Amino acid sequence: MSPFLETVFRLDGQDDMAGLIALVQHTPPDPQEILVALAQLLTGQRLRTAFLLAMLLANRGYQNPLIALALSVGGLLHHSPEEEKRGLALFATLADSQTSAQQIQIHQQFVLPVLSPLLTNARETGDRDRIPRLLAILQASLPALRATEAQATTAPPIRLSIAIPTYNRQVQLAQALDHLLWTLDAGFPIEIIVSNNASADDTEQVALTKGRRFPHFHYVRQPHTVDGDIHAASVLRLVRGQFFIWMGDDDLLIPEALLAEIAYLSQHETIVASHSSAQMWSTVTNTDCGQVYHIEEPRLFDKTASLELFDFILLHKIFPEWGLYRTDPYLKVLLVPHPSRAYQPLIRTFQALEYGMLRLHGTPFYRVVVQAALKTHDLNQENEGLRQVTTYADQYRGGIEIAAALALTQAGVTELAPAQRGSLLDKVNDFVVGRLSVAARIAQHRGRYIETAEFLQRWLLWAKTDFERRMIREMEPPVLSGAVLQAVLELFAVSVEARQLVLCAVTNPAEIQARLGQMGPDVPLVIRTLPDALAAVDRHECLYVTDQETVRLALQAAGVAVGQIVVRPEWMHLLRITG
Repeated sequence: MSPFLETVFRLDGQDDMAGLIALVQHTPPDPQEILVALAQLLTGQRLRTAFLLAMLLANRGYQNPLIALALSVGGLLHHSPEEEKRGLALFATLADSQTSAQQIQIHQQFVLPVLSPLLTNARETGDRDRIPRLLAILQASLPALRATEAQATTAPPIRLSIAIPTYNRQVQLAQALDHLLWTLDAGFPIEIIVSNNASADDTEQVALTKGRRFPHFHYVRQPHTVDGDIHAASVLRLVRGQFFIWMGDDDLLIPEALLAEIAYLSQHETIVASHSSAQMWSTVTNTDCGQVYHIEEPRLFDKTASLELFDFILLHKIFPEWGLYRTDPYLKVLLVPHPSRAYQPLIRTFQALEYGMLRLHGTPFYRVVVQAALKTHDLNQENEGLRQVTTYADQYRGGIEIAAALALTQAGVTELAPAQRGSLLDKVNDFVVGRLSVAARIAQHRGRYIETAEFLQRWLLWAKTDFERRMIREMEPPVLSGAVLQAVLELFAVSVEARQLVLCAVTNPAEIQARLGQMGPDVPLVIRTLPDALAAVDRHECLYVTDQETVRLALQAAGVAVGQIVVRPEWMHLLRITG
């Protein structure tokens, strides 16, 4: 290493900007030496020094993609809009003159490593001014992305997506689509998505016939019938609106209240979900039958108030099922697999606090039909939500509680003293924890990683010894890694429009490919660079797996639905067990 480079890295390590400025002003350096230093500084996130060196070279007439990257990023971070603009223009000019191989090399070695942490930080801190400016740098570096971005901006943005999962309920679906004709006069584009869970009736004909009336209508059919929760989640991979809401095929929306809530959320961008009680409704008499729960005053909760939110939900007996969601952040939560033996909306509510605030209020925008003028005389068409609320329970805990009640009756005990009740509760929890620890180890050995993660979370809550907690921490990393890949296979299996699985900018793609092959049936799997993925004509027919937030944003900008993109670190963070 030359004396000049040694001095640059020494001063950078000391954070001595004055010394660096003096060095570059009074030393006639070799441009190639500075480019070497620039490469190391950029990949090491030493962006202020990289910015300084890039300005030195640019002022002397040198042109290079690394100079352009350092100028545009440095100008953004250090409040120099002129340098940011100069860097963007230079980047676009140089990228247009490069071969595809050169673009890919610069993109993988420098652009992604530099921009990904900056974009992640901007999203986590809510810096909405910085995100589009960082994306502009990404677009300048890739002509293919600039082309797809230009195409995407020609269509008006969809404000709301209404997702309707349905199964063997053609009559209800027809009525639901008739009800949604109000969306044609909403004042902004609304997308309606109907997903058919491989119905045996005329659901498809009803959907296609009545769907013609809507300018943004999307119909898909599952190749085979899947679990109701999985089906409901699969619909969301097609969502393209800024906001979305689920709608049962036998329920109704309250247009004026829903549109008002959309307007409210549009003015409060930190809110990721808004929940209100459903209004119970009779279509026999067209009357209000009351609300499922009541909230007197609107409340906002963020991550710091999660315990307060938990108490509030229990106090008001809130079921967080009827919500209006901000698509981009909330789909990260909704598309991560959740335990099938637990009440999922509650779990998702708290996971969503990782991305913003939750609003709870008392103005219903959703109607649950409790008395229907429409009669089908088919008990198999029972609403999935009703089935869950009336039948789901923890089998182990229920068995213990019934056994305890029988034993107390047999012993002639009619009422427990507080101390006895506390002791019994401890014993119940100890038993459940014992079963959870066994279940976790068995599930891991069987390669059922999603279940294992669920068991470990519940076990950790009640663990009493350091030995138990240490065991959970040791099991966590391989379990989370396996859970994410297993979840990807499950998502692909129910992704109606996904023709292949694409690994894009992931660490050790060959290893991931091998693990996926061990976990289940073969799936059509390809490995692509981001430029190749953006240029692919079938990009809307793929499920993408990436380790980079930048890739997700680039694919979204190219028109790929957010639900078709899995960011592995994000899912591992959401599924984390020990914090």
